Amino acid sequence: MENIPTFDVPGLHHCSLTGLMNKVFSYPDTSCEFHYVPYKQYFQPPPNDDGSVNNPICVYDEIYSSDAMLDAHVALQELPPKPRCSLEHVVASILLYSDSTHLASFRMASAWPIYPSFGNQSKYVHCRPWTGACQHLAYIPKLMHAIWWHLLDDNFQHAYEHGMVVKCPNGIEQTFYPRIFTYSTDYPKKLQRSQIAQTCEWIYATGQAIKSKAVELVLGPQSEVPTVNIFSEQLAHFGFDFHQMFVPDLLHEVELSTWKALFTHLIYILVANSGTSIQKLNDRCADIVTCFNP
Repeated sequence: MENIPTFDVPGLHHCSLTGLMNKVFSYPDTSCEFHYVPYKQYFQPPPNDDGSVNNPICVYDEIYSSDAMLDAHVALQELPPKPRCSLEHVVASILLYSDSTHLASFRMASAWPIYPSFGNQSKYVHCRPWTGACQHLAYIPKLMHAIWWHLLDDNFQHAYEHGMVVKCPNGIEQTFYPRIFTYSTDYPKKLQRSQIAQTCEWIYATGQAIKSKAVELVLGPQSEVPTVNIFSEQLAHFGFDFHQMFVPDLLHEVELSTWKALFTHLIYILVANSGTSIQKLNDRCADIVTCFNP
């Protein structure tokens, strides 16, 4: 395996994740909107007509009020104290997004940017472009996992395990621990490590073609590829499970007709059910108020 040929891929433009964290959490114009301690929100329904009281309902609307953020916060507070350090431990919730982007209408020029934002800030701030909540982390030329190998560098891994001290605009220093909560991307499925090692051995050591029968028996059933997942390689020893960070991508699942295919299939089910199911669906759609109604 050590004799595998390598080649250079130029054109990587990126910045440091830890440097980006330090800039964002110390910047006075935006850090005042950040939430350093997660919390739960509840809605108390009004009493019933008979006077009985309803149970409060948990409200899920922000990363900093989610179970995942609360669990990460509790885990940080349970870490053994460091000698001569009394700084507060804060979760820096990283939200990632990346996808290929066309740069021109009549040319093939494209870029593949990675945009991080932070779940410590409200989603209502993220959705306003002029706030600058989304940062520029990198522009990928090719080979996604090789690029992330550079981004998840030693500094990031050290901050992941030991935290990094940032002086906030209020003059108080706090220890921030980066945690990747979500990654929204058009991301292919990956193999388990043992399967990766075996297929790579067949391809690179014995000269088996990727389309050979032996490799296809392993890769074919799930349309998988023999690629080592760099998130697992770099962060698995910290207990990070990269499967949990992937979230639905509305661009690919709604706008590119995946939802249309699912909705068509659901209509087929209603037709097969016969009765008045289709009529009820049409009536409910007609009752939906749109912005074009007077």
